[in-house]
Amino acid sequence: MTTATIASALGWKDVGAAALDGVGARAESRWRRSGSITVGALTVAGLEFVELDTSHTAKGAGFEVNGVLGADVLAREDIAFALAVEPDVAFLRLKP
Repeated sequence: MTTATIASALGWKDVGAAALDGVGARAESRWRRSGSITVGALTVAGLEFVELDTSHTAKGAGFEVNGVLGADVLAREDIAFALAVEPDVAFLRLKP
């Protein structure tokens, strides 16, 4: 998942409409195909992301969310997460 702003800024190709069904709601969106993405030692290309407005997520999380990589990507390599949250500081470290 990514935002339309990020997908456009990265030049990701629009590959079609997406109908998203959730609990009690349906939303129309777009699918975008990525260029090359590197996370730690993992590099993948041509992933498909759905565009979503993440402004409500930022309010709850306390920081801006520009996208989410799912298990379909992260399961391709041995990636460990370490998350530390301190007042006004949050970081995520990926280790291959």
